Amino acid sequence: MRKHQSTIKRWIAGLLIITANSALAAGQLTSSSEATTVLELYTSEGCSSCPPADQYVTQLVNHPQLWNEVIPLVFHVDYWDYIGWKDQFASSEYSQRQRKHRSLGNVRSVYTPGFVVDGKEWRGWFSRNNLLPTNNKKPGVLKLNISEPGFSAQFDAEGSVDWSELKLNIALLGAGFQSKVKAGENRGKILQHDFVVLSLKSYSPSNGEWQGQLPALTAKSQGAERLAWVAWLSGRNNKPIQAVGNWRDLVLK
Repeated sequence: MRKHQSTIKRWIAGLLIITANSALAAGQLTSSSEATTVLELYTSEGCSSCPPADQYVTQLVNHPQLWNEVIPLVFHVDYWDYIGWKDQFASSEYSQRQRKHRSLGNVRSVYTPGFVVDGKEWRGWFSRNNLLPTNNKKPGVLKLNISEPGFSAQFDAEGSVDWSELKLNIALLGAGFQSKVKAGENRGKILQHDFVVLSLKSYSPSNGEWQGQLPALTAKSQGAERLAWVAWLSGRNNKPIQAVGNWRDLVLK
């Protein structure tokens, strides 16, 4: 009888856990009507010049207007993997994204560390000017409704929009990574990584809205102290129009 009661208790406890997790599976992110600055950093664990740039972005973890005024996206590229160290976060997709910025004229050349702010090359960090360019545009309100593993999104535009060229990008970010580099230019260093783009998908609109499956939570996600969901709209020129994001645990609370 006691064994039967114990089994029932475990079953009830398991049911409560499932119910609790289900309750945490939905949330909404809403931007203001003013544009949110999107900061892209192209970096590599194999580049000796990159750790200081990574540290600059890490400081934004404590920015008082993180997610509201500025959203960092750290893309690890793979074109330095051949010089002795394979970057665990690198992706040829992110290297291609940086090259696309070059082909569109958004940046002059492809290099690391490379900063792109609101779709334009930003070299202020190199001259120790840490103030990001201001963005005074008011494109409208972007809403992202998350119900893992799916989502829906709407954009209430302030002005006219060419919906045929509008694309919604959703990324899963990871923060709090530590990586011990054993070879290459950063050999012996322990690198801190935050706002790392772990997975990314783009979606076309249907009747002015978007819906589909979120980017996957990959094996790399397990090493993060925190995860975040970020969504941004872009046009044909690959430049962000509006963005929204937050820590995953806050979105799904």
